[in-house]
Amino acid sequence: MSKAEIKIEGKEKLLANLKKWQFLKAQKIAENDLATAHLIRNDALDLVPVDTGRLKGSISIVERDGVGVLANTNYAVFIEFGTDRMPAQPYLNPALEMNRKGYFRRIKEIMRKRGF
Repeated sequence: MSKAEIKIEGKEKLLANLKKWQFLKAQKIAENDLATAHLIRNDALDLVPVDTGRLKGSISIVERDGVGVLANTNYAVFIEFGTDRMPAQPYLNPALEMNRKGYFRRIKEIMRKRGF
């Protein structure tokens, strides 16, 4: 009867490298998220209609379960989407759309550099 044996050498090193790779990938993606949030915020600041400047002054980057751009006034949503008496004057959604392709292009580049 014949016997076959497979021995894997360097398993611990391989697992450690995989963990390091996952950390670096997550770190690069988080950096891309924050950089893109700054681009979106800057574009929203350029697009937002200004009356008193309060809405424009409220646009900021928030970091909670991820990164986002927030307009923090009680009427921001009415400016963005309009009402039955006032037409929409979008500024956040267009800023997001202006940066969507670049965001995913950078994600693809991160993945390519990391071997995906």
